[in-house]
Amino acid sequence: MHVGVLILAWLDNRTLLATQLVVLLVYAFTFAAMRRMHPTLRGTGQIALGFASGFLGTFLIAARGTIPLWLSVIVANFLVFAAMAHFYTAILRFFRSPRKPLAGWLVTVAATVAMTFYCIGHDSIVPRILIASITMSLLRGIVAVELYRQAAGRTFFKVFAALMSIEAVIGLNRFFLTPILGALSSFLQPDIVQTTALALHLIFSSILGVLLLLTLCGELLALSQARTEIDSLSGTFNRRGIETRLAAELKRIDRSGQRLSIALLDIDHFKSINDTIGHAAGDDALRGVADTVTARLRAYDSFGRYGGDEFLLVLPQTSSADATIVTERIHHAIDAFSLFSDGLPITLSIGLTQAVQGELATDLLARADRALYEAKRSGRNCTRLLLHDPDPRPEALAAPKTAILSTPHPRPATTCRSGAHRTAATRDLITK
Repeated sequence: MHVGVLILAWLDNRTLLATQLVVLLVYAFTFAAMRRMHPTLRGTGQIALGFASGFLGTFLIAARGTIPLWLSVIVANFLVFAAMAHFYTAILRFFRSPRKPLAGWLVTVAATVAMTFYCIGHDSIVPRILIASITMSLLRGIVAVELYRQAAGRTFFKVFAALMSIEAVIGLNRFFLTPILGALSSFLQPDIVQTTALALHLIFSSILGVLLLLTLCGELLALSQARTEIDSLSGTFNRRGIETRLAAELKRIDRSGQRLSIALLDIDHFKSINDTIGHAAGDDALRGVADTVTARLRAYDSFGRYGGDEFLLVLPQTSSADATIVTERIHHAIDAFSLFSDGLPITLSIGLTQAVQGELATDLLARADRALYEAKRSGRNCTRLLLHDPDPRPEALAAPKTAILSTPHPRPATTCRSGAHRTAATRDLITK
């Protein structure tokens, strides 16, 4: 206890305020620069406004006695309260929360009205200290609650929320001690309560800035990583991105036992498109196929360009039977897709398979590739399904067995139409 008192005696209120001003100004410029360099980074502008508002408010408080009282009390405290309201708004925007920042701003306005009354209507310093203390604690508490709501499974945000909660509780020290010890005549007069409040405010402002920086840097890293997994031409995942999603889904079925199907899609005669019409037309074909397929997928399906004119489709929680329905819809959508002015159709060959628990991605992809080869060998513009064979004997692997799904108008499994139009209800499947 004596050591703590001795340390506080060494601290000077002016030095604490000056340091606080420097910290707030540095953070304001830092986040403003981040906002300028990364305008899509959510909440950055509000954070910069928060630190700028805190700087101006603290500066006016430090100038008390040399400027009008209403400026150093009403305006200054409003700016300090508004800083926390800006931080609350930034948190909501960062997490894309449906909640509005109205609560933070209502607290700010109500506290400012109360400050105005005890500054102009009835000049009294003790109520002003109590109002400032309870308001800042309420605003910090609101921020902490929102962080706790968004922290599910994320330790960093739990720590962030805990620190904000501690700051909210500690900030109440002046609320309880001021009525007992009384208020000082000068804000800069050395006092254990005043000095402690300034020191804690400096510490927590520094910590808040660091935590917000780490939060935004983590988001930037995630965005940068996401960009490295996107194919710039098709707008879908690139090979790295789609293989990452496949690996994650294979781990999921190992844990949950759910079904997973994948399909390799290849644009028929793509080289001919490039050679006869041009590479720009080939690029348009890739984009058109990617857009057409993506528009028919669920939110948790993954689709990416696997290489050249080949795409990989990952269908979680989907059996091979359901996956054939998906591929049939894709065929119909592609049949209706005519990219070029001369009406040249685009068709797809699709190799489909279903994963089994414990299977490696390389084995699963190899089986889908064999199914794709069968689709091409059968005349293209069709889907072939190749399932895992639990019988590892060489003679069992030697000759695949052909099966035809019952349809209203079945046709032989050995043929696929390579033209633009297909029999809508027909699916040719090879099972093994």
